[in-house]
Amino acid sequence: MKMIVEAFASSVANLQAALDAERDKTSFSRNIWKAFDKLEYALFLHSLIHQNNLETQAGKSKLTSKEFDVKAAVNECLNLLKDAKNNIENKNSNEEALKKAWKARDRLLKIQSFLEKQRKKERNHASTSLPQ
Repeated sequence: MKMIVEAFASSVANLQAALDAERDKTSFSRNIWKAFDKLEYALFLHSLIHQNNLETQAGKSKLTSKEFDVKAAVNECLNLLKDAKNNIENKNSNEEALKKAWKARDRLLKIQSFLEKQRKKERNHASTSLPQ
């Protein structure tokens, strides 16, 4: 359990670093990926230890890109992971911790997808703006 808590803590730290580096797109994106990596590791460890058949998806986000607020989504992930970490540390409901972790994972995937779409849009705009 200690390794799971540490992975959650590392994911939380990376999300906080992303918020702190909000103006630096490269650093922001890198920290989001690191947070996702640590969260995946925590979920993997949890599945090895518990080997249960809990629902693995917390529900897909149906927000469109126009409605999506990256900073709010990062803050939501941060809160979900802090709660999940606290649930495990305090030996509260593992099931509840896992649900929150999966919900955070879903949000992180949405953030990554949104950031990638923004990068592509910027690249396309930059390539069409070049003088010929």
